[in-house]
Amino acid sequence: MPRAPRATTKAGRPSRLSMLRKADKERFLQLLRNGTPMTFACRAIRMTPQTMANYKARAAQEEQPYAAFLLDVEQAQAEYVIGRLRVLDADAIGAPTGDKRERGDGRSLTWLLERLHPKEFSPTTKAEVTGKDGAPLVVGGATPETAAQLLRVAFGDHARRALEQDEAEGNEDV
Repeated sequence: MPRAPRATTKAGRPSRLSMLRKADKERFLQLLRNGTPMTFACRAIRMTPQTMANYKARAAQEEQPYAAFLLDVEQAQAEYVIGRLRVLDADAIGAPTGDKRERGDGRSLTWLLERLHPKEFSPTTKAEVTGKDGAPLVVGGATPETAAQLLRVAFGDHARRALEQDEAEGNEDV
């Protein structure tokens, strides 16, 4: 059976992606399907993360075979997330999932999804800081001595001298 022609660059040379062995591409995609972070999947096939970033940039320009490869990468990552969501869903209703862990505890998978895809799965918390009895928080009111002490702790003796010089000159905007 004749081999498919390799993708070539404008100069007629084989593209770097087409030089990646088919077995390495499949291993890379399988690692992503198994939930391996991109950086480690790249390392496993001796590809630098920068090379992957270059592939993504070329795919964004719709250059082939990079665009097709990036679609395969995104699909492999989606398959992993969908598989974990199935396990979480089955876990929530107590249905058998086919894996060997005990049902009823999806905390580890929840933790993993929150960290791998924080934009989609991390819980968001909003904190509001108020003063006494819900009044607005008053910032400021520190004495020059307190300000000097804080500056000395943070920046050393140079900050104290600068503050004392400002006070001597009558600048109280500290």
